[in-house]
Amino acid sequence: MTHPTLESLVSDIEALAQRAETLLGETAGEVEEGILERSEAALAAARARLQALDNAIRARARGVDRAVQSHPWTAVGIGAAVGLLLGFLVGRRER
Repeated sequence: MTHPTLESLVSDIEALAQRAETLLGETAGEVEEGILERSEAALAAARARLQALDNAIRARARGVDRAVQSHPWTAVGIGAAVGLLLGFLVGRRER
């Protein structure tokens, strides 16, 4: 199983939003005006939240990248410690 990247998740959600907008446009004559307006507003709010989340995740990833580049051996040590801790916990669970 492959793990989705941030870019693939964002593009999938953007494609979903595009399909929802298309559907809203196609059914505009069949839907009450209030429902259409609320749906468009909800879709716009979801897009704004998605963009904010994307920006926050990218900023945090840049910060982590800078920290790892500044202190590579510390990052290696933390990774090793986390790996040992997880190995210990999984080993205890299997007994």
